[in-house]
Amino acid sequence: MPDQKTPRPGGEAAVTLYKPPVWEYVLAIQPNLWTAL
Repeated sequence: MPDQKTPRPGGEAAVTLYKPPVWEYVLAIQPNLWTAL
């Protein structure tokens, strides 16, 4: 998304895009899935 802060394509960008949102999404959806089960 922020290309200006992206030093290398697919390098830190992937880590930055995958670290916060995915982990927060997984941590937020895991308890919901367990509660649903």
